[in-house]
Amino acid sequence: MKAKMSNVHMRKKIKVNTKLVKKILRTIPQNEAFYFFTSIREYTGEYATSLDIFCTKIRLVDLKSVLFHFDRQDFEKWIKGTIGDAILANKISEIKNSVNREEFRTEIHRIVEQRLSQLKKLLASTRASLDCREESTQLNPIASS
Repeated sequence: MKAKMSNVHMRKKIKVNTKLVKKILRTIPQNEAFYFFTSIREYTGEYATSLDIFCTKIRLVDLKSVLFHFDRQDFEKWIKGTIGDAILANKISEIKNSVNREEFRTEIHRIVEQRLSQLKKLLASTRASLDCREESTQLNPIASS
């Protein structure tokens, strides 16, 4: 007879790579920004230097720009290659068969916004955890040895 495992033993410990999360959430130099075009050589005047700004701009740019970049997989390439978030890039690439073309903008925005929220929560919980450890170390310096 197998013993039941408690919830504590069943929970997976998720190690947060704070360095990667910070990299994904950072603001990048303008020369690495995502520039929105409606076609080759037709720049919209809009660009994004972070995932946060990208999330806002994707709602505002001409749908023609969204479709142009989506068809070329530019969003996935920039998010994976420049921003460093392969998970988000894969989620965006999965949209292709799940929605009609008019819904691309809404779906991309939803996925990016969801990922941003997830990453910010992870970073905040890691910071809170570190703050608690620092506080406990200050109260009992011997405990950290």
